[in-house]
Amino acid sequence: RQRRVEEKPKPRLNISIKGEAGPATVFISNLDTEASPEDVKTCFKQFGAIKACTLLYDHNGKASGHAEVTYSTKVAAEEAAAKLNNALADGRRLTVRLMPQTASQTQNLAPFAASALGASRKPRKHRRAGGRMDLD
Repeated sequence: RQRRVEEKPKPRLNISIKGEAGPATVFISNLDTEASPEDVKTCFKQFGAIKACTLLYDHNGKASGHAEVTYSTKVAAEEAAAKLNNALADGRRLTVRLMPQTASQTQNLAPFAASALGASRKPRKHRRAGGRMDLD
């Protein structure tokens, strides 16, 4: 007689698929305050199609030296962050980071999923603290 030996199931991979295709946004710090959105787009378009490029300003309307670039694909955003983080641009060392996916990027999800991710939450108010903007 043969004994039947039961095989233990192999551990399953724990992966995330949601949001992997894109879009994805990188946050850029330490830009020259005289850089225009077109300047930023020209530099960052080498990694893929750009959906949006936004320069950030302080409460007086002065450029803060920060920008957000939204790529059509997450792969393009990851490549931009990997290759341009710590790059010298106009004598300044850039910081380029992949931003976490936001609720606005989940607008194509079912309404209940978007609200579960915080899309229905009111925007946070900003308060001024020592020359910079902080989130409450």
